[in-house]
Amino acid sequence: DPMFDDEEQGERTTFSTLKGTFVDALHIMKRHVFLVILITIVFALGSLGLSILTYEEVYEVDASFTVTPVTSSDSTSGFLEYYFNYTSGVSETFARVFPVIASSENLKTAIRYDLRRPMNGHISATPVAGSNVFEVKVTSNNKNDANDIMTSFVNNFPKICDYILGDVRLNTV
Repeated sequence: DPMFDDEEQGERTTFSTLKGTFVDALHIMKRHVFLVILITIVFALGSLGLSILTYEEVYEVDASFTVTPVTSSDSTSGFLEYYFNYTSGVSETFARVFPVIASSENLKTAIRYDLRRPMNGHISATPVAGSNVFEVKVTSNNKNDANDIMTSFVNNFPKICDYILGDVRLNTV
């Protein structure tokens, strides 16, 4: 079949053409080795310059919290009593809710008020599966801002939680 032969011949021609083009490119690079080295150096320096110009330091501050619901109070002494015999489901629920509160606008407003300036950073919180622990991470391009935001977070977060959820005990781990 003449049509089949043409397709097969076309495939061979295409492969031999590519092979020939690659071999020709190697011969050209051998003849102009200094030009190849120069182009490589220019691209390497350009890449280095671009990375230096676009580099931005990011500082990160981490904290972990445990969540314990307050189940009763001692009316005779006026002190709160914390009972630790709660179910793990309750604590896991708290640990899942707190990251939502940690990213809430109420907390961000309290932090901005506490800092007396705009918040230069980002707060993220994630629960630790199967526990009553959640982790908070503050990132910023300024190490002092990251630390100040975390300090304000630690001071304001329990107040916001008390307002939204009622009595809970937060411990910094």
